[in-house]
Amino acid sequence: SHSGHIYNIPDKFPLHTKQIFFSLEIETSSSVIKSGRLDILNKASLTLISFLLSISYISK
Repeated sequence: SHSGHIYNIPDKFPLHTKQIFFSLEIETSSSVIKSGRLDILNKASLTLISFLLSISYISK
């Protein structure tokens, strides 16, 4: 399990989908460091975007 990660990524997701999650996670983490806080709405929208991306990859 990937404890400490912002996003909970199911193991059934293909590797390239996981990489999208992780790159989004890194971007989110670095912007948190820059701003000093995590915007809840931003996190929610990033999660939604990455979820939709993963759905489109899985259905291909």
